[in-house]
Formats: sequence, structure tokens, C-alpha cells
Amino acid sequence: MGIYMFRTELLIELLEENQDDDFGKHIIPYAIDNSTVYGYSFDGYWEDIGTIRSFYDTNLALAKRDAPFNFFDPEAPIYTHSRFLPGSTIEHCTIENALIADGCQIQDSVIRDTVIGVRSQIGRGVHLSKSIIMGADYYDSPFLRKPNAPPIGIGNGSQIEGAIIDLNARIGEHVVIRPFPAGTNIDNELYSVRDGIVVIPKSTILPDGMRIEPEEEVKKDN
Repeated sequence: MGIYMFRTELLIELLEENQDDDFGKHIIPYAIDNSTVYGYSFDGYWEDIGTIRSFYDTNLALAKRDAPFNFFDPEAPIYTHSRFLPGSTIEHCTIENALIADGCQIQDSVIRDTVIGVRSQIGRGVHLSKSIIMGADYYDSPFLRKPNAPPIGIGNGSQIEGAIIDLNARIGEHVVIRPFPAGTNIDNELYSVRDGIVVIPKSTILPDGMRIEPEEEVKKDN
């Protein structure tokens, strides 16, 4: 983490005198040797989310009971920007350790250790575990769908574990997604795997009954 402040003339001088372009490795050490530099010790919450694994782990940690950061601290509350969405409706569900954003509809589902983004539509009989559901940019309509495409959201009876589902994804009914062993990296037309985490890109359509799991990859290889 770094927030750097320079006088304009000093920054120009540093860049002219140093041909390297990494502030942490080159510019800052050069400035320390040739100028007056002050530091500030930051002791608040901070995580590096520069990889899929770190992004995934950090988000899921915030859904735990003993989360490392408190969004509800009265002395320093965190506010999202106003979206003017309806409150989420949750019917006949089992939910443990979850963050759920505005505008969602969740029915007869089991959700554990999961982050659910705005406007998420979760069908009946869905099981979500250790996943990040990014949600949707808009509410779906039959007029917005391709022929025979499922609605935006997670279809009835789907089981998803160890995944990141990006915005506006259309996950059909009875789709199965399971995590892969740590360190596994796969590129597929409809998904990718990074360090074992299944990533469904934005606006992807997964047909009914599709399975993404280690056993299926073994079948393909054979």
C-alpha cells in the first residue's frame, strides 16, 4: 500500500534522473538517498487484492462473524453509494456467514460463507458455499435474453462452491461448480480456474446441467 506525495518539480527531477518506473523498488529508494523523505505508519485494515486468490479470500473473510474489518463501526462507518434499490427478500433459507447486498431475491436456498452482490436472483433449492456472487447491473427481462437463455442469476437446484460469479452471469438450472486443487489454472471458453478458484466471466451463460469440477476435467483428459 502506498500513497505518495511530491512537489511537482521534485517529481520531475526524480523521473528525469531515474530511468526505472517502479516507485517501490526504484523511485522511493532514489528519493531517500537524494532528498528529504517522510513516512507515515499506517496501522489500519489493509489487504492486497492483486490476485484472484487474495481477492477471493479477502471478500470471504469479511462475511465471517469475526471479520477483520468492521463495516458498522459508529466512529468510522462505511457507506455504499445510493442505488435506490428495494430491500432484499429472503424466503425459507438457511444462511450462515454471508454478506447480502440490496435488491436481491433469494428463495428456499442454503447459503454459507458467501458474498452476494446487488440484484442477485437466487433460485429455489440452490446451495452456495464459499463463493462470491457479484450480482447484476440491471434486472432481467425476457426481452433482454437470447433465445433459450436462462435468466440472470443462479438457476433452481444449482450447487456452487469455491467460485466467483461475475456480473450479469446467467447460470442455468442444476448447474454444479466445485473448486479445484490449489494451484490449478485452466482456461475454458465459458470459465477459467485460477489457483483452484472457478471464475465465471461477466455475462457468461452456463446451460442447464453443466458441471465444472475436477472430475469433469479428468474425464476430458481421458
